[in-house]
Amino acid sequence: MRSWINLINRHFGGYWIKDKNSVKQYLSSAPYYCALDSGKQRELRFKFDQFLAITTFPKDQDLTQTRSSIYTVAFVLSCLTMGFKKLPNKFPQSIELSLSSRTKVSLNSTGNLVVQLDLNGSWVDDPFELIPPLARVLRFQDHFMADRSNPWSRPTRFQSFVALAEQEIKAIRFGEQSLLPFEAVDNFNELFIRCIYQFFDKPLELREDHPLLYQAMVILFMQDPALLYQKTSLTKV
Repeated sequence: MRSWINLINRHFGGYWIKDKNSVKQYLSSAPYYCALDSGKQRELRFKFDQFLAITTFPKDQDLTQTRSSIYTVAFVLSCLTMGFKKLPNKFPQSIELSLSSRTKVSLNSTGNLVVQLDLNGSWVDDPFELIPPLARVLRFQDHFMADRSNPWSRPTRFQSFVALAEQEIKAIRFGEQSLLPFEAVDNFNELFIRCIYQFFDKPLELREDHPLLYQAMVILFMQDPALLYQKTSLTKV
């Protein structure tokens, strides 16, 4: 009996909040998920369940609004990590989510992910708007450059991306038209984060503007969103 109580307490904000019908409704409304083949959909649902299981939330917050917020965070993290069988060794083991007057992502003193979401934020209409704050805090570039025991470790491939990114930065500085914001050219980490965002949000445009950079992202994340968009005539998630 105690083990069941512990399980419920541990996953109060995880599987307890998960409702089969609401999950089905949420995912069926996400074009990106619907465009995946059945095998990739199963993979994303598995990741989705994993993230739900480690998410907690304050008991005094509205369940319906909180459920939608948790689903969105779990969905975005699932898309980002879908190309990897295991999460990075230093990936947060817990997600603490709450509703707030502004959207903010941080790590607490124990290294767990803290997500505050503004229900009036742009992420409501475009879930991938959460990619930049999540990617900044989770420091994806560090995972790619980690020790080789890390399943995300791709130092050589990441260094290839860095070399291409440096060329793109120079081109943007000299006035080349780019989907990437000009303010990102003075900060490589920010450029990488913006590439991740555009990779999922506007992959066709990123591939057209920066084909080599896009292909490097395909290799890093083991996904090809542009191909997915082409096959399904998607223009935006």
